[in-house]
Order: sequence, then C-alpha cells, then structure tokens
Amino acid sequence: YMHTQEEEESAAISTEKNIDEFQEHFFEALKQRGIENYYRAIDELLKCKKIDDNASVSFELGKNYYSLKEYDQAKESFERSVTKKPQNQWFLLGLFNTQLKLNEREEALDTGKKIVSLNPKFREDVAKVYIGMREYKQALKELEKLEKNGGLTLLAANMKDM
Repeated sequence: YMHTQEEEESAAISTEKNIDEFQEHFFEALKQRGIENYYRAIDELLKCKKIDDNASVSFELGKNYYSLKEYDQAKESFERSVTKKPQNQWFLLGLFNTQLKLNEREEALDTGKKIVSLNPKFREDVAKVYIGMREYKQALKELEKLEKNGGLTLLAANMKDM
C-alpha cells in the first residue's frame, strides 16, 4: 500500500512539474512574440509541444511562422490546431489567411464557409475572395446574405454596388 501511495505522489509531482514547465515556456513564447522575436517564440513553443501537443501551441506556432512569412509551416500548424478544435473561429481564421497567402483560394473558401457558420459577419471576407477570383455572382450572393442580416459595412455596400 505504501508503495502505491508513493508512486501516486511522485506522478502528481511530475505532472505539476510538467504544467509549470509548460506554462513557463508558453508565456516566454508569448513574450518573445510580443517583441517580434519569432524564432525564439517558436523555440519556446516547440518545448511546449513536447510536454503537451495541444491546439493552442499549434495555433501560436502558426502565428509565428506566418509572421516570418513561412506560410507552408504556418498552414501546417494552423491545420493541426483546427483538427483539434474545428469550431474555433480564430484557428480557422489563421488557416484562412495563410491559405490566401499561399494563393489557395478554393481551400480558403472552404475554410471561410466554416467561419461564416460560426460568425456570419465573416461573409464580407468570403466575398472579397470571390472578387479576387473574379467570381462576381458568388461575391454578390454573399453580400446579399450579409445585407439581409443587416451586416453590410460601408465597404461591403460599396463592393455590392460595383
């Protein structure tokens, strides 16, 4: 009996140590990103990933790769965060913006539609993608849906009247 109790205590201590270590690296990563030291931030996040490979770590990695214009790695990181939390609008938005940077407009539209289902105001961004693809009818459809829900901004109204 004593043996099991000691094992449980040592497991609890090592879990606590991992949590502390994770938080230390995670907050350091946020600090480094804040001063635009993206490579240091990525190093810290990779240390976090070894402890707990969660959606937030992937998302933060994506943001840092994106800032470094390393879009392939950013996309991979954002995809990992979206896989783990498909209903997170910010994770999807990171993926959407990266897909646009990589000129993957079809994929961006798929991602955009997922964001619209969570936040209808996002239709304007989807409309902009259609305009970029010269698919004006599709863009107009999105803007009309936005207008129906009273969500037309001045920009969207101007796009609709083009």
